[in-house]
Amino acid sequence: MQLHVRDGKGGKDRLLPLPKRTLAALGHYWKMHRHPVLLFPSIGKNTDVPMDKGSVQKALKKVTKELKIKKNISPHSLRHCFATHLLEQGIDLRSLQLLLGHNSLYPLSIKVLCSVVSSDTKARRSMMTMVSPYRVLKR
Repeated sequence: MQLHVRDGKGGKDRLLPLPKRTLAALGHYWKMHRHPVLLFPSIGKNTDVPMDKGSVQKALKKVTKELKIKKNISPHSLRHCFATHLLEQGIDLRSLQLLLGHNSLYPLSIKVLCSVVSSDTKARRSMMTMVSPYRVLKR
């Protein structure tokens, strides 16, 4: 099953995998407001527009507080975690690029390198002992 996200990050549409458990949670959430078109309508007077960025951030902050999570979590950090988990499961970079809506592999490859280095002690040690190519050329 897939979820069609319209006008997401970068104004792009994309299809995302939708596990059954997530679908059930979204269905439960929808039953609370029963909007005929929007899954996440704006809260307040004008419910015919999608929830704005600030409302999403406030809702996430409220949930993290209720769950007693001490780390700062943002919608972007959830996106980053999603990508990291997919990489750990073996997704190829091109598929991840399409899934996240990146135009270029470059920013994504930098994030991947940072994720790998931060989680791999041997790679971290190797990076710390690396000599800059610029220093080699200067001699």
